[in-house]
Amino acid sequence: MDITIPVQHQKRLSLYDAIITCGLDGCLTLFSEEEWEGVIYRFDNLCSSKKASRHLIRFINLMKQGAVKTKIRKGGKITIPDYLKQYAKIKKEMLFIELSNHLEIWAEEEFEKYRDRRHLEKIVSSRVG
Repeated sequence: MDITIPVQHQKRLSLYDAIITCGLDGCLTLFSEEEWEGVIYRFDNLCSSKKASRHLIRFINLMKQGAVKTKIRKGGKITIPDYLKQYAKIKKEMLFIELSNHLEIWAEEEFEKYRDRRHLEKIVSSRVG
């Protein structure tokens, strides 16, 4: 599946190669190659320490195993492999959220569910706490 990264997010990824992989909560994450190398370095250090939980190690492995290099073509076009498209439940409409060192790509429906869930968690925790 080919998608076009919105112009406002292309500057950060103006390199020719990027890494796309599974993200938290069902989104995809897109890193510049340089940022990805830094993330992997930090992950590897964390996994070798005794501070990493089994769940965190599983997630790190999922990110690393799902990662694929993609070319950023003219006009900000990239290809998302089918297995990542299925992971993120991307059908048509997408949202792009720029964070400090990566871009999240969400299926619009899934992001709405995530946002509603986070809102409910805040309400519940404010009443409990």
